[in-house]
Parts: sequence; structure tokens; C-alpha cells
Amino acid sequence: MAGIIAGANTHQKGGQEYEGKLRHRSQYQFGVTAFHQIKQKENADERFEQFFHDAGMTLLDDEVRLIKNHFYLIGRKDPARCKKLISEKERLTPNQLTQHLDKSKPILIIDHQPKELSLLADAGADLILGGHTHNGQLFPGNLLLPLMWENPYGLLKKGNAYSVVTSGAGVWGPNMRLGTKSEICLVKMQFHS
Repeated sequence: MAGIIAGANTHQKGGQEYEGKLRHRSQYQFGVTAFHQIKQKENADERFEQFFHDAGMTLLDDEVRLIKNHFYLIGRKDPARCKKLISEKERLTPNQLTQHLDKSKPILIIDHQPKELSLLADAGADLILGGHTHNGQLFPGNLLLPLMWENPYGLLKKGNAYSVVTSGAGVWGPNMRLGTKSEICLVKMQFHS
């Protein structure tokens, strides 16, 4: 899961029901965090990490997991989190995350903000999953996004890597969309040895 899985009020009414739905999604549940709601430097809200733990999810904060000895899954720390939380260090570079991996195995990267696509591809990524942009959310934002993001929405091949950016199921700011659709993107992969 590469989007905003929990918001500022997830722990309140309905949080346990939502947590239960997340718990039943998959045997392997990994995610990365994003921090749109935080406006200034502050301490991390421990309820987020507890929420993910209770939902049976593993947060990958600049961490690598080898899944069933078949492929690597890397979760990148959100750059906004590094800027907004007092306790956070800078995130690792793509090369730091992949330098000791067996590059003959596929490398999948979850990065909330679709940045550094060239660096990720050069570091050996095969698939980069992202969100953050909401595909502009409100018209004409969706027309302006390509000025700010190399891949603001959809599928883009970058070197030997594919970048998939979804518009997401939720919203940020105003609770509405205009000219864009909510979505959950299902990606099916087939690896060849």
C-alpha cells in the first residue's frame, strides 16, 4: 500500500472497523507512511504506528524485505515526514537501499511521493509504486501536475523500471474531486527467471 492508509482521525470513530478491514486484505501487508496532516515540526503521533501494528501491517521506513526468497520489497520514508517530524532522520538514497541486494531478483519499491524515478531505476528498481498526487484531485490541477511531476499519474517506463502512480481512493484538503476519479490500483506482476 503506497498511499495515505490512515489519516489524522483514523484512531477515532470507525478506526477499529477500518483496522479490521485492513487486517483481512492479505497475508503479507506492508506499507509506507505519508504525513499530509502535519503542518509544522512536531513529535510523531504514536497512535499511527499502533494502528498499523493492530491492523497487522508492517511499516517499511527505508527498509527492505525479501519476500519468500523471490523478490525484494522496499518501503521508502516519506520526505515530508523527514521534514515535519522532530525525531526523523533524512531518508536513505536509492543506492543505499539497494547496494547489498541480489539484483537478479526483482526489486519493488513503495514510495509515497513519485520522486527520484531515475535514481530508483539506476539503483535497480523494477517496479516503483507511488501516490501522493491524487491526479490533481480538482480540475485544472490534473492538467498542471505534469509540470511538477515526471509521472503524476498512470504508468511510465523509466530505464528498466516501471513507475505506477495511482490517484488513490481518498482526498486531501477539500473533501471532493472534480475531473479525477478515486481508484485503488491492482498491479499483477509476473517474474521471469
